Amino acid sequence: MQGLSLSEAVFTDEDAVDSLQDIDVKCSGLTREDWVNKPVMLVNAGGENVAKGICRNVLPSDCVDDKCLGLDHVGVLVMEPIEGMMDMGSMFSLRMWPISCVFCQGYTLAHHLLVSAHRLRAQMRLLEKRRKEGRRAYVSTRTTPHPRPSKKSQVLQNTSIFQLSSFVCCERECTRFFPRDEVLALRTEFYTCSSRMRHAKQLEVHGQLHKLPGSSRNVVTLSGRDVCEKAWRHIFAISKTTFYRNRSEFKCGMRPRDHGNLNMKRNRVSTQQATATLSTLLEDKADMMPHKARTLPNGSRVVKMVLPRGTKWKKFLVTINKVSTRYNPHIRFVCAGDVQVTVEMVINMHG
Repeated sequence: MQGLSLSEAVFTDEDAVDSLQDIDVKCSGLTREDWVNKPVMLVNAGGENVAKGICRNVLPSDCVDDKCLGLDHVGVLVMEPIEGMMDMGSMFSLRMWPISCVFCQGYTLAHHLLVSAHRLRAQMRLLEKRRKEGRRAYVSTRTTPHPRPSKKSQVLQNTSIFQLSSFVCCERECTRFFPRDEVLALRTEFYTCSSRMRHAKQLEVHGQLHKLPGSSRNVVTLSGRDVCEKAWRHIFAISKTTFYRNRSEFKCGMRPRDHGNLNMKRNRVSTQQATATLSTLLEDKADMMPHKARTLPNGSRVVKMVLPRGTKWKKFLVTINKVSTRYNPHIRFVCAGDVQVTVEMVINMHG
């Protein structure tokens, strides 16, 4: 059935053709839920038109004139009775009518129901076939992920603070006996300040570590109390990886910095090197157009630069890879796809 639409696949499947010989493939196949408020034509057992109406009750559990509709009847509101075929006093009355005698869009409701059932069955067969062939089943619905609470809102909750009692830090039990109100005050001050200030505090703690007399464990003085490293991490809700990374940064003499990565995509080292090399090459070869300028997202105004006619990006590959391997022999070579990405980055930076 490859190359066929779903409606065509319904009536070309061998299993369906045998049972659908008398069904018109042009039928839209309305489901029972779609019948509501549809204009219909009522006919009698002889196939003669009786009245025009609107389909109202379609559920099998609905009742009309104290009778349950069931699977074979619907409730129709009579709008225009045909004179001589139905009593004119039946106008605007709700009547129970068999689905085999109710026409909608040129087909009976029974015909629509049969087509929709086979269409659903064919769709399930297609999904099952994709699953057996190892292909992902196509799903048109998109699930919206639930919003994830921020770390700030999580660590400032009383539940998170009370969990400190369950943490075991050392034999002195620094976390257990540290006042909870001071923990809330320290966390509030820490997570409400700027990212540069938070990074500064994470670096400064490694310069404040000292050892108590007769002990080999490092402690830090916090609110007049000596607590161990693990207790300090739990109090400020800092992960172990971040704590020891900050220790390496402190030993290297790194100064406090801003975060700077919010809503930004981190590039590979090869892409950063290629961007710098390509930027130098473009600035040297491009011609400036003084009569053309544009505004960058940061608000600065730059003059447009145009490369000479006939410039090929593949000519830059050799130079980019030669410069990259000269400064970093372990860097991977840049392909044509990476050049396309770096060109867009250079255009965004230099206009």
